[in-house]
Amino acid sequence: MRGRAATLRKRVPVEQEPDLRRRWLKSWHELEGEGPLLAFAVSQPSDRIEEVFAVLHGKAGEIAWESLAPLVALDEPEAEKRVLTWLKLPGAPAAAREWLLSLALRETEPRMPWEPRAMQAWQVVRTARHLLLEALEGMSARELGAGEWPLLSGLRELLEARPADEREEEEEFFDEAQDMWVYGPSVETQLLQRLQQLLSERVG
Repeated sequence: MRGRAATLRKRVPVEQEPDLRRRWLKSWHELEGEGPLLAFAVSQPSDRIEEVFAVLHGKAGEIAWESLAPLVALDEPEAEKRVLTWLKLPGAPAAAREWLLSLALRETEPRMPWEPRAMQAWQVVRTARHLLLEALEGMSARELGAGEWPLLSGLRELLEARPADEREEEEEFFDEAQDMWVYGPSVETQLLQRLQQLLSERVG
């Protein structure tokens, strides 16, 4: 098996036939998992990166941070979107939360923008804040790393500073238990409350 994986690592980068290359990528993934493929992808042109992404289709919420970290270094919106989609939150390390915090700290328009790049940036921030809220659920202040606290404090200040008439206090979401769309506290409102709780707990 190791020999087969080693052969694929050598052949995939130089294979010029797209269909054959994609089959080998799939075999490589089956042998070694996501980490080696993503580490390979970051050094490839955009079309090759998309081929790797296609192999990992359907992996939402299933890939460990350690495997996804190379994509973060690309600092590209599409890569960020993929990491947010694939990130496995349970057991994610402090580095993953710090990255989510760095995205959540980005300024966004309070209302949905229509320019495509602005829309994508808005979606990245919104998704990051949603995942951050989920990641912080059930955590205590003592479980957070030293590098997280300045980011947590900065995000609280950002959310608190937004004018009241620009805050989305409530938003519509689908409640699976009731099988219907309902209104409830927005992600930003819940996240702000959680940050205030953790920062207060740390001071106390």
